[in-house]
Amino acid sequence: MLHQVRRGHFFSTDVTFLLPTDSTEVLIAGDFNCVTSQADCTGKPNMNRALTTLIRGMGLCDVWTTHPHIPAYTHYTNVGASKIYRIYITNPLQSRKKGAETVAAAFSDHLAVIIRMELD
Repeated sequence: MLHQVRRGHFFSTDVTFLLPTDSTEVLIAGDFNCVTSQADCTGKPNMNRALTTLIRGMGLCDVWTTHPHIPAYTHYTNVGASKIYRIYITNPLQSRKKGAETVAAAFSDHLAVIIRMELD
């Protein structure tokens, strides 16, 4: 429970403080150790409302989306799988996305996510 409270504080306070206020192009990525919907995991979800509020408030979209009937996860354990590695971008960047895929990383129990973007 304490981790959930700290994670909520991080998303609602720390992240918003660190982000620039004058930029229209933002990318936020990392191992968030939580999900925003049941579809992002098998088993019991580790949901975080502060993350959902941050995403909606900043108008961010999940750049790594999958087909709704084909789930994709970045972390696998003996008891389930989840998409805890998250990549969010602002809408102006969404049109630059050219592709997304996951690849195995031998040094980690997580899959790496590769997003291909068109550069100016």
